[in-house]
Amino acid sequence: MALLCDGPRVEALRASTTSALPYAARARRVWSSLSARRGRLFDVVTVSVGGDFVVVEAEQCPTCNVQRGPAWVFRPAYVRPATMRAIQLAAGLGDAPLRLTVAAWRTR
Repeated sequence: MALLCDGPRVEALRASTTSALPYAARARRVWSSLSARRGRLFDVVTVSVGGDFVVVEAEQCPTCNVQRGPAWVFRPAYVRPATMRAIQLAAGLGDAPLRLTVAAWRTR
């Protein structure tokens, strides 16, 4: 696990994807789809929302049970643009406009 910080404020928690992460965070899945990452046929992106925070899981191997890929837990309002870009790129969302609100993450 790693914490990304902007001074004293926590921007995001980065961890390995496990099936228990959204459950532990009391987040509900809002969408899931194959990643648009080039050359990655089995990547799956799952987005869950719980209140004012988002859980993004970027699974690189959906069949693995131990460490399936990176995941982030964050409040979009607290995340700097550079960090949001990194989350979106790793999740296979390419150069799409930054998703700076929970509502933006609810849409596919």
